[in-house]
Amino acid sequence: MEQTELMVCIDGASVTVTDNGDGTVTVSDGTTDVIISKGADGADGVDGTSVTVTDNGDGTSTISDGTTTIIVSDGKDGVDGTNGTDGIDGASVTVTDNGDGTVTVSDGTTDVIISKGADGADGVDGTSVTVTDNGDGTSTISDGTTTVVVSDGKDGV
Repeated sequence: MEQTELMVCIDGASVTVTDNGDGTVTVSDGTTDVIISKGADGADGVDGTSVTVTDNGDGTSTISDGTTTIIVSDGKDGVDGTNGTDGIDGASVTVTDNGDGTVTVSDGTTDVIISKGADGADGVDGTSVTVTDNGDGTSTISDGTTTVVVSDGKDGV
């Protein structure tokens, strides 16, 4: 089936209604999509003239079922919807090493100075961990405080 799309403007907000051709309709405001499934067939309706659409001649139309009336705009020359300003290209951010343990991150408008974090405590000398081959398919690893015996995995052990 062919997909049909209709743009409607209600109270200044544009909504797109798309017939997906599979018994569902997608209603989207550009941010959120809602898919509505066709419901079960109801009882026969009235003669088909109960809903009226009137062109008001001022860029709006009135839709009424005799009980509820709404006015929708065609969206032409609307106040909303003007193009916004283009954003920065993403390459304009600079990071500068200030040579004093700080860096400056700038987008051309705002500068943020980030200080170098404190140095961590010195580690051990690298020789304090010992690995001993036990000669039976296991090895013992020790740092002087904790000792672990590991298997070489041969024969599934």
